[in-house]
Amino acid sequence: MKIGILGLGTMGAGMADNLAAAGLELVVCNRSEDKRRPFAERGIPATGDPRELADCEVVVTMLANDAAVRAAFVESGLLAALRPEALHISSSTISLELADELTRLHGEHGSRWVACPVSGRGDLARAGKLFLIAAGAGADLERCEPVFAAVGQRTFVFGENPRQAVVVKLAVNQMIASSLAMMGESIALAERHGISGETFVSFFSQSLFACPVFQAYGPLIAEKRYQPANFTTELGLKDLRLAQAASEEVGAEPALGPVVREMMTAALEQGHAEDDWASIGEIARQRAGGGRS
Repeated sequence: MKIGILGLGTMGAGMADNLAAAGLELVVCNRSEDKRRPFAERGIPATGDPRELADCEVVVTMLANDAAVRAAFVESGLLAALRPEALHISSSTISLELADELTRLHGEHGSRWVACPVSGRGDLARAGKLFLIAAGAGADLERCEPVFAAVGQRTFVFGENPRQAVVVKLAVNQMIASSLAMMGESIALAERHGISGETFVSFFSQSLFACPVFQAYGPLIAEKRYQPANFTTELGLKDLRLAQAASEEVGAEPALGPVVREMMTAALEQGHAEDDWASIGEIARQRAGGGRS
């Protein structure tokens, strides 16, 4: 099986490393030469032209947003050049609109696709321990198994319609963003009463909230440590807006969503666009009286 990886950011590069380590035939593609170079130096074919992935049996896209997916996968000519029955695994966090568009385009072309966005930060991507959120036809998911086994620790399947996996990813990211705001507010409360933020985080992340989100992000907020960014505030706001659109599609009116989006917007306005999206916790801390960064 020849696999192409389109997009070599933190997540895509980690996934590509693990696919190569699993002994799978691999071609990588990224427009930036500096991101391709480490793979080329190891003898892994690397290109800046997406069309050079056209002979792959499986193409994985891990790109920043809808525009990047459309540009690199569709407008580049890659989709049109894919062999019949080639399989596209979309691991980007995309809109439901684009999910429906990909279903239509693959149907017209005769290729296949599954949505498989991932949960986990860069450290899990590098370790091959991502949580995979998958949806697609059963036979297509079976073909994905070598890829899933190399990059993830567990795959959760949400049906045969790819858009279902997209919804789950948006809902999860909305939950994470709300948790970041909650942590910032609670840390501020502890600090205002003379309790160390780091000590407070150590308590809740090892007791009632002993889970990856609180353990990974709590220390960042307590220490006001928003660089380096595993996932930027700008991308976080993009995902919250996509979640908003998904809610509006079904007539939902979430209470927390607008509040968290406004706080994320404030984080951008304060210059946190390229900081880790844990910076939303800083906004919550400020508003709770915990001071400015």
